[in-house]
Amino acid sequence: ELNQLRLYQEPYRILEKAYEKEKQDDGSQQVKLENNRFTISYDNKRGDDYMVLPVPYEKGWELTVNGQQTDIEQANYAFIGFPIEKGKNEIVLTYYPPYIRILALISLVSLIGAILYARRKHKKHHFSS
Repeated sequence: ELNQLRLYQEPYRILEKAYEKEKQDDGSQQVKLENNRFTISYDNKRGDDYMVLPVPYEKGWELTVNGQQTDIEQANYAFIGFPIEKGKNEIVLTYYPPYIRILALISLVSLIGAILYARRKHKKHHFSS
């Protein structure tokens, strides 16, 4: 439930200034996307405590920041947020569909059971003839 929503207006020139500032970035921020994994190298020069990504918050995301498993929090009602450290941050976000591991285990056990059942049935049928 959303309460107390407000709409604010901002002049377009502010957006243009932000864009120009980003264009002049020294290249120290890098984002790579490979299959189900985001890798972000971020130099936190301003000393921010928290990062919010415009990625929908949902089950299945795993996060490491500087090699340490970190909890993902819901930010701004819909996005992924997490704490970061001052200086260099190596961030790895990996997505696995929810419950994929347990479903894969159930499928594997079912497949093994079906193979064993088919072999047993085949042996009984083969020797009874």
